[in-house]
Amino acid sequence: MGNRIRKRVAALAFEGFHPRLWVLAFIALVFISIAWLDIMRPPPIRPPRFSLSDLLEETEKGLDSPKSEGAPLFTSNYSSTLPEGVTREIGECVRVAHIDVDGDFRRERVCVRVATYEVGGGPPREALLVDIHKGGEWLLRQELSGEPFRGERVLLLRDLDMDGSAELVTQLASNPERPDADVGRIYKFDGYAFVEALNIFGLPPQDASVVFFLRHLEEIQTDISVRYIEETGAEDLCADPGDEGDCFAGPPWLLDSNGDGRLELVQLLEPPGGGDASEAGPFRLFVKEFRRRSTEGRSRFHSIGPGSGSSQAGTILFHRSNEGRVLLLAPFANPGALAASRTTAAFELSGTGIKEAVGFGGFPDPEKSERPRLARTQEMSETRFVK
Repeated sequence: MGNRIRKRVAALAFEGFHPRLWVLAFIALVFISIAWLDIMRPPPIRPPRFSLSDLLEETEKGLDSPKSEGAPLFTSNYSSTLPEGVTREIGECVRVAHIDVDGDFRRERVCVRVATYEVGGGPPREALLVDIHKGGEWLLRQELSGEPFRGERVLLLRDLDMDGSAELVTQLASNPERPDADVGRIYKFDGYAFVEALNIFGLPPQDASVVFFLRHLEEIQTDISVRYIEETGAEDLCADPGDEGDCFAGPPWLLDSNGDGRLELVQLLEPPGGGDASEAGPFRLFVKEFRRRSTEGRSRFHSIGPGSGSSQAGTILFHRSNEGRVLLLAPFANPGALAASRTTAAFELSGTGIKEAVGFGGFPDPEKSERPRLARTQEMSETRFVK
């Protein structure tokens, strides 16, 4: 009897209670339980909050605070001691960048300065100094050689070819009278110092064609070496102890010499057989025409220089004369001669060859009063590494 009464009471209590209300009641019970647990849980211990800008600022402070200000671990083309009569004044950083130059996914602090040299009251000479700091250590001080042009200045530090390592780009004026005569030098870091990878003439460094050739430069230079072996018939090219066997006399040049929309890549090549001038033949120019952003094109070789056993051309450079002509200049000198004693020959590129140019103007040849200065400072232009 009692059980029957209890069941009846329960049925009357929940009579008319919709099943959906049961679901809502269950959900409410769950939320109440979660809230109760959250109230009873002790507060967590949170680390201090840093924004991304704070993190970058702290990193840059570490890079800007070298542990050692005494001397760099390595130097390139720079000496702390100077010849007698030579003074040097080093300025503050004109460009500072925190960027990865060696591709190890860690940023280095790169500071570019201007050093001013004076010799015996003569006109001053300016050169760019590059300081690299990493992890608080002063790793490198390197002096960039702006010869034979004047007024080399830093243009940008940027990873142009997107290979993970930033390039250093400088600009030089081959003819101050013409704004379209600027020369761009693109340096890449080889693990020890910045080395010239590509010279550009009349092209901005951010040009898509310049970026394209930087990405394919190794492929193009390999093709040049193969073609040079076929041209000379020599298997061992420039096999002297200080050479890598590629015979490249300086970096290649990229330009459009006649404004026809086709780019030329020009590379000076040493005579096969090494540095023995009594046996070596003339230097050769490799010239290849490209359509923009293409590695295919016509190529040819041209002999340049006085020939076997005579003075040899050591470098080439491009220059726009006062009349607007694009000239290829080749300084000639006997082996071991000072830069001030060199003579310069001028050539013009054409679609089929090169021809000697007569009476070029606007190139800043050293004045006679500067030649003693150049002779005395020539010894400072040798590249060396000091630990």
